[in-house]
Amino acid sequence: NNHSLHCCDHNFTRQDSATATACTACGKGLFQDEFATTSCKACSAGRYEYGTASVACEPCFPGLYQDEEAESECKSCDVGYYCCATREDGSCITAASSGDVLGGAEQQLPCVPGTYTGAPQQITCTSCSSNFFQPLPHQSECWQCVENAESSPGAKFCSCKAGYFKVVNLSAVLAVPNQNGQALATAFYSPTYWNDTLFAQTFEGLATSTSTGAAQDNIFETCVECLDGA
Repeated sequence: NNHSLHCCDHNFTRQDSATATACTACGKGLFQDEFATTSCKACSAGRYEYGTASVACEPCFPGLYQDEEAESECKSCDVGYYCCATREDGSCITAASSGDVLGGAEQQLPCVPGTYTGAPQQITCTSCSSNFFQPLPHQSECWQCVENAESSPGAKFCSCKAGYFKVVNLSAVLAVPNQNGQALATAFYSPTYWNDTLFAQTFEGLATSTSTGAAQDNIFETCVECLDGA
């Protein structure tokens, strides 16, 4: 069979069928790293190929991701998320020029409570500064503690300073829809206990059910000075 003498080059092209007289270049998002094949391979998630006739796909750069196969470009990581291309040990690389990248990010990951990203295409999240907090995941900023409250870096909530005690605006907290208002109020009083998740749910509900900035301004709790001798 004369067709067996016309094997397609590896990595660039493919042969359409047993009767083909020429080889066809693999398209965008595809590659071929073997000789004499009849189809191309799809770029895996976390990789892309913009060109044609390619031997391999490229990993997404830091700050980008691709959660689908056979794509010609990567997606930008959103604000409040991070995208990390990794080394063999799983750590993030810090520059796109690093030579030891094994694969790009297959998904964007949300910043955990106490952290944020203020811009897209970030490879890591930033911890909240002292006296700021963030109880919710995938956020673009941290919120300032109310007057006479304080927090350590990376805080999910603030605590009243020594000599002050917390007063919760119960009418606002209890009005959060579709939640157990009493439990949420308890979470406000004691976010350090098991109910820190409820504390976050309070802010989530308040952020979506009240005017813009209400949760950020944190009008739901205040720190009041203790009376002399208390």
